[in-house]
Amino acid sequence: MSAIQNHEPTVNILGRLEVQGRVLGIGQVCHNWLVLRDRCDVGPCAARLVVTVKGVDRVQDIFLPHGISRDSEVIQFY
Repeated sequence: MSAIQNHEPTVNILGRLEVQGRVLGIGQVCHNWLVLRDRCDVGPCAARLVVTVKGVDRVQDIFLPHGISRDSEVIQFY
């Protein structure tokens, strides 16, 4: 008799964008765009992208060439 067990890895991944003194939650991030959970209006500027995987922060300095708009779902960066 064999028992089949479903073992799905559990990894806690958190993301945030630090921009102009604000901390905004990230819903999704790719290599040059992201989707914010929190929306606001910010002009083009530098920012910090912080992704936490298993308790370890990975920080990347980025630039938002088009800034952030409340009306935009996808935010581009480089």
